[in-house]
Amino acid sequence: MTNNKDWFGDMLTKYLSVSEVARRIGAKPKDISDLFYSRKLRDDLCPIVAGRRLIPVDYVLTICAVLRRHGRLTVQESNDEQVD
Repeated sequence: MTNNKDWFGDMLTKYLSVSEVARRIGAKPKDISDLFYSRKLRDDLCPIVAGRRLIPVDYVLTICAVLRRHGRLTVQESNDEQVD
């Protein structure tokens, strides 16, 4: 039987907040949030839970690409990204 605390901890390590993603890739949190609200990023994959958007770690590269496409992230900044 698995421990619920271990399961919950594993789940949290697979998701990041907008500010955590912004910090890791060198973007502004507002730029990321604006792209969600304008439907340029998929909010069905990144739901808002308890007032925080949960972003799967494997969606971060997509966020980088969309930020670059909209001129909100330079190639150099995205090359420095630290995705675990």
